[in-house]
Amino acid sequence: MGLTSREYVLKMLKVTAESLGAAYTKQTPNTLQLWVRENGAPFIANISLSESKTSINNNIDYVSFQLGLFFVVSTDYDITEEDKTNQENDSSKLASEFLFLLKQNDQTMTVQNGSLDPIFREGGYLGLGIGGVFTISLPDKNDYCDIFCNTSINKIGC
Repeated sequence: MGLTSREYVLKMLKVTAESLGAAYTKQTPNTLQLWVRENGAPFIANISLSESKTSINNNIDYVSFQLGLFFVVSTDYDITEEDKTNQENDSSKLASEFLFLLKQNDQTMTVQNGSLDPIFREGGYLGLGIGGVFTISLPDKNDYCDIFCNTSINKIGC
């Protein structure tokens, strides 16, 4: 049995991050602070994931995932202004390379991002980087074979 659309996207994010030499984690904003203290940087953190479907026809859907991603290259606390600028630039490069690789995946229909904003010492634990909201769309990969012949929905007694 293949991966569901959600499983596929999460695996794609992990593989893409690791191919760039960054750890990947799926956390809430609160649990991310603990994860960062234990793991350090560089990392790409997925802090939100929502899913929506757009119908192509009665049998085929596009599935879109809206993601909140942080790209962090350093967890150093005491840094100079020059270090801060360099690390923001490195984070921006990491985000650009990450998005480029996601677009190369043969299953993705679209990859879009909104603005990328600097994050700096969020709560004192996340480090320095950038974050933004991204949308990945792909054909529905969910396997409906097991329920394809289920006609119970047609026999609702009213």
